[in-house]
Amino acid sequence: MPDTILASKLYQPPLRQGRVFRRDLIARLNAGLRGRVTLVSAPAGFGKSTLINEWIGQCECAGAWLSLEAADAEALRFVRYLAAALTTIDKRCTARTMALLQLSQLPAIKTILTALLNDLTAFGTEFVLVLDDYHVIDQEEVDAALGFLIERLPPNAHVVICTREDPGIPLARWRVRGEMTELRAADLRFSTAEAAEFLGHTMQLKLREADIQALEVRTEGWIAGLQMAALSLQGRNDGEAFIQAFTGSHRFVIDYLVEEVLQQQSASLRSFLLQTSILERLSGDLCDAVTGQSNGRSVLRSLEQLNLFVIPLDDERHWYRYHHLFAEALQARLQVEYESSASQHLRASVWFEQQGDFEDAIYHALKALDYERVASLVECCWPTLRLTASEHVFSCWMQQLPDAVIRSRPVLSGYFGLILLSADLDRADSYLSTAETLIASMDAGQTDVISVSNQAALAQIPGIVAIGRAYYAGATGDFAGIIEHAHQALECLPEQDFVWRSSAGVLLGLAQWNMGNVRAARQAISDGVASMKVSSDISAIISASYLLAETEMALGRLQQAYETCQSVLQLASGQGEWVPQGTADVHVLVSEILLERGELEAAIEQLNRSRELGESAGLLESRHRWYIAMARIRQVQGQFAEAAYLLAQAAQLQLAGPAPDVRPVSAWQARLWLAQGMFNRVADWADSTGLHLTDDIPYPREFEYLTLARWYLLQPDRWQQGTLADLQAMLGRMRQTVEADERDGSLIELLWLQSLTQRLAGQTQLAVQTSIRAATLAGQAGYVAINAEFESLAVVIMTTAVPAGQSSGESLSERELEVLTLLAGDLSGPQIADRLFVSLNTLRTHTKNIYQKLDVNNRRAAVTLARQLGLIP
Repeated sequence: MPDTILASKLYQPPLRQGRVFRRDLIARLNAGLRGRVTLVSAPAGFGKSTLINEWIGQCECAGAWLSLEAADAEALRFVRYLAAALTTIDKRCTARTMALLQLSQLPAIKTILTALLNDLTAFGTEFVLVLDDYHVIDQEEVDAALGFLIERLPPNAHVVICTREDPGIPLARWRVRGEMTELRAADLRFSTAEAAEFLGHTMQLKLREADIQALEVRTEGWIAGLQMAALSLQGRNDGEAFIQAFTGSHRFVIDYLVEEVLQQQSASLRSFLLQTSILERLSGDLCDAVTGQSNGRSVLRSLEQLNLFVIPLDDERHWYRYHHLFAEALQARLQVEYESSASQHLRASVWFEQQGDFEDAIYHALKALDYERVASLVECCWPTLRLTASEHVFSCWMQQLPDAVIRSRPVLSGYFGLILLSADLDRADSYLSTAETLIASMDAGQTDVISVSNQAALAQIPGIVAIGRAYYAGATGDFAGIIEHAHQALECLPEQDFVWRSSAGVLLGLAQWNMGNVRAARQAISDGVASMKVSSDISAIISASYLLAETEMALGRLQQAYETCQSVLQLASGQGEWVPQGTADVHVLVSEILLERGELEAAIEQLNRSRELGESAGLLESRHRWYIAMARIRQVQGQFAEAAYLLAQAAQLQLAGPAPDVRPVSAWQARLWLAQGMFNRVADWADSTGLHLTDDIPYPREFEYLTLARWYLLQPDRWQQGTLADLQAMLGRMRQTVEADERDGSLIELLWLQSLTQRLAGQTQLAVQTSIRAATLAGQAGYVAINAEFESLAVVIMTTAVPAGQSSGESLSERELEVLTLLAGDLSGPQIADRLFVSLNTLRTHTKNIYQKLDVNNRRAAVTLARQLGLIP
């Protein structure tokens, strides 16, 4: 989708004629320019936007305006609009920032904000940025971004926030520092003099001073209340009586005055106001469709001239909206006068359908309670809309429909069953069964109670249901079932149906993966991705590519997996503001790759980016992976309590799916307990999983057995119980399988574990050779973290054990033994450093430590003594 900025949101509302000039407040705003920020916080109807609009109009510095809406409660979108608003002042304000926002791989939000701050500093000219209606933002990420920006603003910049409630930014800090100006409801209320000017000059009313004072007291200076009272007073002969009767809380005042305002209008205008109050935005054509009239455009312009609470949304005066409170009151009155708004909603639904806006058409059909129409619209639009909308949208629609309506339609039942697979397997099974039953009935000619609105979609349903059955089989451990149903789907689907046929192919790949044939799985999924790319189903391409990168990681091909992920993220970034489903999961996978490479900060940044994209950008069945990745990072940082909490969250969020769970949460928890020395908990885990050293090891449980090996190695009391030989035998069996499958990722960890068991068994030379191979493989594949991890693990293990036949030099680490072995050869120092993938300074440190531990002072003496001790061949 194109990256579109809605220009009307950057539009500074026009100043109304006859407005009240608020001299004292303007002076306070001018004085506030010396600080960072001005907060204008008050309930609706207190004239916040009008005041700031007037001030900006007479302010000597430049101004930018951004009208916020609920959709802006997403950090990246918010920053995009922030930059767009500032660009209206001068393109130099955001030159580098806009360049960053055009990158295929976007940097972190803080990086973009830092660029923006640099742009603003370089711009130099004094300006004001107004953020109107900030109360619609309810996301901490946006608050954090705004707080970060304000805290670091250059002296030439000032931010004004108009809101109905205080935002979650550090107001107290700025207040104490004297960096913030505040205007509250008490400040914004009209004084008696301002009320008199408003009623007399703006609203053209001739009232006694006592009546003005009475209105000011009864409305407490509330501008919207005064405006509605003034509208009600126009043309009345009993103004004094009306004013005396005018009382009550704001809500009751609104209800009462809207009724009074409506009664002053013609019947046709009153009907127009009531019927169109159901619309969130108004245009002439849309209003004509809802009211059945043909003068919608002229009426909207007339309403604006009459100050009847309409707000233009663009310079061309094509789109408007009602003041929110006014719209709410009109809607309440509509229910009284029309008993039901169903007919208006239905006409709006038809108009939106004619414009191709199915989401709004469905919204109004739901409001009209026309469920059959909703079902028909969804059935017609979803096969196309699913390309750019999240599955959550479809689920929300289905949840608002009676179950009988869904279950009378094979298309809706099939799609709903497919979507539910990632959230509720039992319900998914039920709806897939319904779709199968309906299709069978249609094949038998029994169509009396079956509804179909999209014949093309119906033709796909047998294949889609078969794909759903294959997914269900994989989620329940029936790998043969995956193959059976995926082949059934391929038989049902036509050759040109690239997406669904490719989905079946990917499922066949997952079956191979579950059975340990990782290379075959990667090839099948790769073929599926290639076929999908012929289509325009971006989310499907991304989700399948995510699985492809996972198989590449399972094979230990970190760089290949990284390149696959980068290609996917570049594709996603080309969709504009729309973030395809699955994009957030790819960022998590990139984080896992970076963590293996030892790039901790970059890994954290990827996880933050994933979280910023929001839940709609991820798949339900992958949500737990974010928590696992962050837990691993916290463990590396020594924050064990937080890591444990994150893993507990992951366990709660994990859902069954057809992809093999090759590194389960429980095994990560066991590794965390090992790091904390909680061996009793690990023993409980081992008992609960039923793992034994003598088992035949199925591929999906390989990671658990490697975790079990770590546990045994960290318990010296078990080494004298014959378990060391069993452990060596288990690792030997695993190594044969892993090497045959060319899965270097698992092989590296396995080799490190083997080298430790060989050391414990007194096989020092073999241990050194094994560890050198592990380090070499790790360096070639880009695995950095695991080398450091096992060096630390070796120190822990070897300080509690004295391998057979070793009487001195026992404190040498695995890395030092590798260095010692290479020192015995003909390689120079720089060549050894290259072989070990370390810097020359690091090599020198290792060499110095070796000399100290062996009590020698040169390379030749170290090698000679090491050979005498049997440390190297």
